[in-house]
Amino acid sequence: VVSDANSMEKSGFIPSKIYWRSDFARLICLASGSKTPEVFIRRLVRSLYNRMPDISFPVSLELIARILDVKAIDCMPLGQTNEDAVLLPAMNGYKILLNSNINANNKRKRFSCCHEFAHILLEKYFSKINIEKYNVSLGSTCDFREEEYLCQKIAAEILLPHEAFRAQTAQKKPSGYEIYGLAETFGASISATIRKLLEIKTWLFDFVYWRIVGDDINPKETWNPYG
Repeated sequence: VVSDANSMEKSGFIPSKIYWRSDFARLICLASGSKTPEVFIRRLVRSLYNRMPDISFPVSLELIARILDVKAIDCMPLGQTNEDAVLLPAMNGYKILLNSNINANNKRKRFSCCHEFAHILLEKYFSKINIEKYNVSLGSTCDFREEEYLCQKIAAEILLPHEAFRAQTAQKKPSGYEIYGLAETFGASISATIRKLLEIKTWLFDFVYWRIVGDDINPKETWNPYG
C-alpha cells in the first residue's frame, strides 16, 4: 500500500489514494476479490457494523470492543515508546494499552483504539485465508509498514464509515463550521474528517494545511481532490 505523495506522507498528511503494488496488497486483493483498497476496507468495516445491534454516531467503541473480544482498554504511560497504543493478548481475547504520553485527547484515543481494532479485524480475516494458495511471500519489514498504513485507513473507516459520512456531507455546504460539526458527529479529529472529505469528494474545494512557525503562518500542504 503506497502513498501517492511521499512529501505529504512525511509531513503527516496522508492522501486518500492508495496503490496496490506489493505481495501483501496483492494477497488482500486476490483473497477478497476487491479491485481497489477502498472497496476492501469498506467491506471489512461493513462486516463489523453488520454485527452491531444498533448503530449510532459517534460509534460506540465499547460495543466494538465486545464484538472483537477486547477485554480491556487502559490508558497509561508506556515508557519511551513512540507507539500510540499496544495490542496485547488476553484471556480469550485481547487487551489494548493506550499511551497516555501521546493520547492527550479523547478523539486521539478513539482513533488509536480503532487502529488496534483494525489489527484484530485483519488478523481474523487472514486466519481464514490459505496464503499458500495465492503463491505470495509475506513477512518482510515492508509488509509490516503496509499493514500499519492499512490499519490507519481502516481506523478512519470505522470512525467515519463511507455511506453514513457521505449521507451527512450531502446535506451540508462546504465550510469550516460544517467540518467541525462532522468531526463532532462522528467523534473524529478535524484532520481525519478532512481526509475523509478529500476521499469521498462530495464537496468541491481546496484544502490548505497550515503550520504555525513562530509568528509566521505558512501553508504546509495544499491538496485539491479534483487535481
